[in-house]
Amino acid sequence: MFEKVASATTSKQAWDVLQASFKGVDKVKKVRLQTQRGEFESLRKTESESVLDYISRVLVVTNQMKRYGEEVKD
Repeated sequence: MFEKVASATTSKQAWDVLQASFKGVDKVKKVRLQTQRGEFESLRKTESESVLDYISRVLVVTNQMKRYGEEVKD
């Protein structure tokens, strides 16, 4: 973080640099969350898959969705 604002001479410049860098992060989070939602909606248990393996896959996707800010209800 410091490297991004080190060349700023005023607090306003530093704030603008930080805002610009985090806008990109928000967009990336939204795209990744959309991808995770699609993956969650397409989850299906295969006949050869155990219930525990299926639950593990579901938990991986839901935990990733939570990490990107999604509120997942039980």
